Amino acid sequence: MKKKQFLAVLLSATMVFSVGAPVYAADKDITVFEASEELVGAREASGDIAMEFYTAGDFVLTGDSYIAWSPGVNWGTTVTMDLAGHTLDCRNNSIGTQDRATLKIYDSVGGGKVINLGGFQTQGSGSVTIYGGTYDADITEYVDENAKIKKNSDGTITVGNAGTNPKPTNAPTSGPEPTGTPTKTPTKAPTTAPVPVGNGVASIGTKEYASLQDAVNAAKDGEEVLVTRNVDLSKEGLIVDEGKAVVLNTNGFTVEAANTAIGQITVNGTLTIRDGKGSGSISYTGSNGKSSFGMVEVADGGKLILESGAKIDAAEGGFNVVPVLLDANATFVSEDDAEVTAVASAVKAFDSVAEDSKAGPVEITINGGKFVSTGADALEVGRNLIGGSTVEINGGEFIGFSHAVEMADGTMTINDGTFAYTGEYNSFVQLKGEDSHLFVNGGTFVDGPESIEDNIYVLYDEDSTVAVSAGTFALEVPEEQLAEGAACEENEDGTWTVTGGTVVKPTVKPTVKPTVKPTETPATPTPKPATPTPEPTIVVEPTKAPSDLTASFYGLNLSLEGKIGAYVYFRVPAELAEDEGAYAIIEMEDDKAEKVLLDENTKVSEDSKGVVYGFAKNVTAAQTNNEINVKLYTSDDEAVTLLQNKKKLEDGYTFSVAGVAATYQNSSVYTAKTKDLAKAIKNYGIYAQKLMDYKTDGYTPDDKLSDVTLSSLKSYAPKTSGSVKGVKYVGNNLSLKSETELFVYFQLSKDVDNYTFTIDGEEVEAVDTGDGIYAVRLGNIAAQKLSEIKEFAVTDGNSTFTAKLGALSWSYSTISNKASKTESVNMAKMVYRYSQKADAYFKS
Repeated sequence: MKKKQFLAVLLSATMVFSVGAPVYAADKDITVFEASEELVGAREASGDIAMEFYTAGDFVLTGDSYIAWSPGVNWGTTVTMDLAGHTLDCRNNSIGTQDRATLKIYDSVGGGKVINLGGFQTQGSGSVTIYGGTYDADITEYVDENAKIKKNSDGTITVGNAGTNPKPTNAPTSGPEPTGTPTKTPTKAPTTAPVPVGNGVASIGTKEYASLQDAVNAAKDGEEVLVTRNVDLSKEGLIVDEGKAVVLNTNGFTVEAANTAIGQITVNGTLTIRDGKGSGSISYTGSNGKSSFGMVEVADGGKLILESGAKIDAAEGGFNVVPVLLDANATFVSEDDAEVTAVASAVKAFDSVAEDSKAGPVEITINGGKFVSTGADALEVGRNLIGGSTVEINGGEFIGFSHAVEMADGTMTINDGTFAYTGEYNSFVQLKGEDSHLFVNGGTFVDGPESIEDNIYVLYDEDSTVAVSAGTFALEVPEEQLAEGAACEENEDGTWTVTGGTVVKPTVKPTVKPTVKPTETPATPTPKPATPTPEPTIVVEPTKAPSDLTASFYGLNLSLEGKIGAYVYFRVPAELAEDEGAYAIIEMEDDKAEKVLLDENTKVSEDSKGVVYGFAKNVTAAQTNNEINVKLYTSDDEAVTLLQNKKKLEDGYTFSVAGVAATYQNSSVYTAKTKDLAKAIKNYGIYAQKLMDYKTDGYTPDDKLSDVTLSSLKSYAPKTSGSVKGVKYVGNNLSLKSETELFVYFQLSKDVDNYTFTIDGEEVEAVDTGDGIYAVRLGNIAAQKLSEIKEFAVTDGNSTFTAKLGALSWSYSTISNKASKTESVNMAKMVYRYSQKADAYFKS
């Protein structure tokens, strides 16, 4: 069915470059677009070609063209453009690439030009490589290293191999490496024989070798390769073949490596790293490589052992530089006096739930060493579709920013070690993924910020288990996390020690201690939820004289049901309860007044003192600080006098959702997860106000969100598959204007009646937004549903295209887009935080 609906379609002229497609906005709705469908084979393009950059694959210009806005190549995709002798006028717009995205520019004919270019903008490991064409901007840093550069008298720059490269219909022969599952590249044969003493960079016994690769190739099983001078591997890398076991002694020297396919150390066999002098290292060098490559990457079936003195240092690298990266079925062992340092996670098992990725079960044994991350986790074991990772920690020091250690899809056993983290609002250990288990038989978990909220945080998995039998902790270990027979006691210094436990894998899901039953004081009752407030009607406040009846304010509750709101309760006398037609008027700033009856739908409880009624008021994100006023009336429109602590309220009872949330946050009655959610609701509202520029004066969030980064959200990047002729996915839009809604947009070249649209298999309507773009809406997304991934599908009866994404896909897109405003980035982070805390609350 075709349904026409007016939506304002605005193109932001101030954007540096768009994420995935032009931004579509309606009022203050939060909007961003993401990745398009990947196409195979070259496409022909001319005119306004901006949309071509959002479609993975190759395209060739068939005439002079232009771009009307600043486009960008989407995360993880590769786009190849062939100028084919034509001119591309950028109209002072820039062209961007997101993290792990690649743009390649050729000119297969010669004479092609790119004019009025506003520059290239790359995010993370995104890259641009130019092989041909003439440019009126300085693009030399993006030119392929094998291409010639000619500076012309008019100031333009011509890339010299124009006309010699293959057309994009054939795969380019150079450029950035692919990011998929790595092939176990066979090691090259030695280029030289052993060199004379003193001329080599490494030795085996008395023989010296001209390159480290030559020495590794020549080493017999278990032999030691001794580094004899500083070595730069960033342009050539090092490969340890499958079936080979070799020891690399850095011997006090520096071996430089990069996190690129060319410049990394790839371990297909077994590599042991040690340093006999204690001052050598494998250190990061060069520009940021792709985050899907590690400096030292242990491939499928490979094994890395760090022995005394081994040091892998990426402290000067960025968030994309992972010193040790483990692919599926890799093994990692660390002994005493080893050290790994990074801004990113120091040791990381590849994280992905995509099919055919490098992620899979790994085996990690850490007997000692020091692991430091100043921006992520000291040890991060990522998710995978297979599960079954095993980690055993018998000692060592782990210092992370987000967490000391993070475990997903497997079992981690901690027998000893020291664990610390430096970022606010995090935890020593995070357990996530499917069917993950943590056993703590010892260790120290004390050194963390004052804002510490959990020793061990279990994220979004009902099947995960924690059993703590021994150890010292900053906070009291919850009863449900203690192993059988274990007891947790407070020490004189304020820390807590667990003793006496026997580690037994739980056979039932842990239970959470029930919330303390509230008393009759404000902000305490936990009655049954009232029926949702009916559709508001415009009412006029009665003007008749007040009645002789009085009612008492009874309490407030947050609406912890997935929506943002609160319940307010009053105890009324039996006479008012028996008055059929008695009602409440609920008014809020910038909203219509609501009339709600005192009837069985709003009745909560009854005792000798009277009858308690509860009224629900849900608000939008930006309305959490709005004042809400409630007054009671008889069926004859006579005002009922309201009392609070026996004092008369002159103008009804007034409250705000944010005020109720603050009460929860600061109360000792509620569980930690309840208080976390209350805090998130309060900050969620403030960030929404700032985004929408709505009553921002006087409100400051107390969560700075410094720990929420792009890596926190990478699993929510939209994923597409299949194809339907005439259908393109052009993005998504999260709206918080009224309820929380996710819009997914498709561009159609045929009439909409030719297609069927579904969400998780349920047929839905597509709304015409103009310009051939149709929106599919997922509405009324509750807090505990924000992290869900839905499958949006389009079919023409013969083939099907699917896009898997959810509300947090918008957060990922916004944070990854350098053009996003600060208010939008903060809101994106807060949506993620709100989702985290809601998941933790509802799953407890």
